[in-house]
Amino acid sequence: MVAFLTAFGLLFASFAVHVVLWRVRVPRSQSSALLLIFLIVPVTIGAAMWTGARFQMTPAISGWHWVGIFVFQAGATLSYLVIYTGIEEESPSLVIIRALGRAGCARSELAALVTEERFVQPRLRSLGSGGFVELADGGRRLTRKGQQTARAATILAGIFNIRDSA
Repeated sequence: MVAFLTAFGLLFASFAVHVVLWRVRVPRSQSSALLLIFLIVPVTIGAAMWTGARFQMTPAISGWHWVGIFVFQAGATLSYLVIYTGIEEESPSLVIIRALGRAGCARSELAALVTEERFVQPRLRSLGSGGFVELADGGRRLTRKGQQTARAATILAGIFNIRDSA
């Protein structure tokens, strides 16, 4: 039970640090900052707990429990990163749902809300700053990092039977 509570406590502590730091200033590279937070916070607290256990100040957690805590933390962190990147930029689906939630709206009103400037351009800038795309011949192309990520995404899409809706 101690390992279970520790795993959730470390995740909660990481999330709390994330919220506090984002209230102060949103970093330019949000995903990298999140990875650092969700790595540094648990490692720091875990080291303090391990040291405290040696002096009988905190409950002792066995090595195998720490492995389980690490695996849980890694999975939860990666899951949170996926969710966060989905809400980091304004979602077209959420904009449509909100617009329809205000007693509905006409197709032309939706078209005015869902624009290239509002949704496509910010994502292209984000992909560029992340090193996934670069400018080329009046447009953009995937970098090596972008190609690797696209291959991985394509494999995952195939595993989950996700098809292109275009």
